[in-house]
Amino acid sequence: MMSVAAGTAGAATPSHPATPGWRAVMLVNVPIVLFGLYAAGRLPGDRRRRDVRPDLLGSVLVTVGMSLLVLGVSMADSEGWTAPLTLGPLAVGGVVLAVFAIVERRVPDPLVRLGLLAHRAVLAANVFGFLITAGQLASFFFVSLHMQRVLGYDALATGLAFLPFCLGSVAGMAVATRTLARVGPRTILVAGGLVGALGMAWFGLSGPGGTFLSDMLGPSLVASVGIGASFVAMGSAATTGVPAEDAGMVSGLLNSFRLVGGALGLALLGTLASTVTGRANDPSSIVAASDGFSAGLLAAAGLLAAGALFCLTIPARRPAGEVRDDR
Repeated sequence: MMSVAAGTAGAATPSHPATPGWRAVMLVNVPIVLFGLYAAGRLPGDRRRRDVRPDLLGSVLVTVGMSLLVLGVSMADSEGWTAPLTLGPLAVGGVVLAVFAIVERRVPDPLVRLGLLAHRAVLAANVFGFLITAGQLASFFFVSLHMQRVLGYDALATGLAFLPFCLGSVAGMAVATRTLARVGPRTILVAGGLVGALGMAWFGLSGPGGTFLSDMLGPSLVASVGIGASFVAMGSAATTGVPAEDAGMVSGLLNSFRLVGGALGLALLGTLASTVTGRANDPSSIVAASDGFSAGLLAAAGLLAAGALFCLTIPARRPAGEVRDDR
């Protein structure tokens, strides 16, 4: 991944010593966290369950296991997939996660009740969340580098070029919100996911010599509408067929799958892009960089399309008043 991003090293350095630099954007999280802590402290006392023991062992195991998987995938870029530094973290991470699954079935208050994944809608929503975040996060990375390295945009122009994606996402969310009760989450996830995958694939067809209008605006609008609609339906699908008291755990599970998908997706697709670029006759050329970005974007589109098709396993929307087990 580092070789793909090498050309952006100059963009990461502030142009003037007095400017705070790109790291300053991380500070936006500080007031959000402080507000969250304040809001949590204002919750009514009867909503706090003091009889629940924190699953510290499960938290440590899942964090270590997923971190090792991400490390192993990242090492494949420089060491190769068969190298001990790649296979070692992957193997140990897999073992740690297997232990985590065993622990979660035995502790009285598990971090995650794995039995929730027996519900088809819950499983499909989590698989979709994993794959869409894996593809989307990697796509943002590749598109940003494409605009700077291939099209010659500076950092400010690159940020502004993402505005159409934001507007398209809002439009997709609005449409999904209005139609969710009528068509159900499965239809929106499948249709929205495939539309989003089409937009990502369109990004992957961009190359040297392109322009914002020809290579960025169209795919931004298509991908964003599909992805925005999908995010609205994903939460609804995740809570389908589960008891109300499990809604919080299911939501947390979905967010965890998304975060893990983003980390693994960026590591895996970044390695793919770097490999494609490194195999070119001149890896430092704009053409080689563009080919790497295109490979990563097309793979991201494939992940999103696979997630959308997996959502066909979600039970069809039921008529009002009908109750049925979704497992």
